[in-house]
Amino acid sequence: MIKIYFTIIFLFLSLLSISQITIVKGDMPSANDSIRMSKALNLQSYNFTQTGTNFTWDYSQLTPLSQRLEKYVGMSSTPLIYKLVFLVSANLASKRDDVKILTINIEKGYNFFKKKTSSFRQVGFGAEINGIPTPISFTSDDYIYRFPMAYGNSDSSVSSWNISIPSIGSLKEIKKRVNHVDGWGSISTPYGTFQCIRIKTDIYQVDSIAYSTGGINIGVPQSHTEYTWYSKSIPFPILKATVSLNGLLTTIEYADSVRQFVGVETTKKENVNVKIYPNPSLNGFTITAQSQSYNNQLQIMDLSGRIVYSELISNNFIKMYPKDFLAKGVYILRISSNDSFTTKKIIIQ
Repeated sequence: MIKIYFTIIFLFLSLLSISQITIVKGDMPSANDSIRMSKALNLQSYNFTQTGTNFTWDYSQLTPLSQRLEKYVGMSSTPLIYKLVFLVSANLASKRDDVKILTINIEKGYNFFKKKTSSFRQVGFGAEINGIPTPISFTSDDYIYRFPMAYGNSDSSVSSWNISIPSIGSLKEIKKRVNHVDGWGSISTPYGTFQCIRIKTDIYQVDSIAYSTGGINIGVPQSHTEYTWYSKSIPFPILKATVSLNGLLTTIEYADSVRQFVGVETTKKENVNVKIYPNPSLNGFTITAQSQSYNNQLQIMDLSGRIVYSELISNNFIKMYPKDFLAKGVYILRISSNDSFTTKKIIIQ
């Protein structure tokens, strides 16, 4: 009987070790690794707090709105000015999104990383800041992950950087990252089903601008929570959900195959009628909305899911928005009321 018990325990532990994966250095991206990442809005109100052991996450019904290429390159593929600064401290780089922080534009940039057996961390970035190519080494590195990543593991880091900007003053960032591997199991997306671990990351971040004239110091909070699923199948997140601090906005990005996007039109229940004209727009546009509800929320978001405009509207709404109300680009209009919503695409030329 004792022998049977030991056999059962051995089989149980063997199955457990197979199911629970561990992410290590070799599971992270290397130079020239790339994949398509599709973006979707949280239109179905998924509850990302749900997790556990041998858990099943089903996001197979996500609808992609846009797609980008995620790619890592070696240091030799980056501009010379950044290569000279980061050649020793970094061994990997990727292009970064353009960012505008109040009066400061950060564009055409690269993030620089150090991938080691013990960690994957960002050591700095380089970008054109208000048109001037500027390499920025972190005062303290941002440890994105520490290895091995296995269920139950936690870690944290505090990173910072500070630069002077001619004719403006200085810009600095302080960020605290807290990681906790809080689940394992399988995840399904439109791309497939994968064995995975899930990492919850709380990020407490403040960007600050100190103007050289007037003694004005402005802090811009950027805190949020990230939920990331990793598999040993591909060296990129299977899915990543970013939830704003107030919990009102969630953006989702997941590894995907190449897709073609013709338009964006989604409606849940036929009780919200929305029109946008002219669309595409060159000199302003008008929005009309008719709903069965007297209280509706209008939101305009860019393709990263960031809300750029929001207001409460009535059941019979019409409003003209002037030229330059939105910068050139593609936006998503969402009008929601209770359990109904409509999303439409706005193109500003």
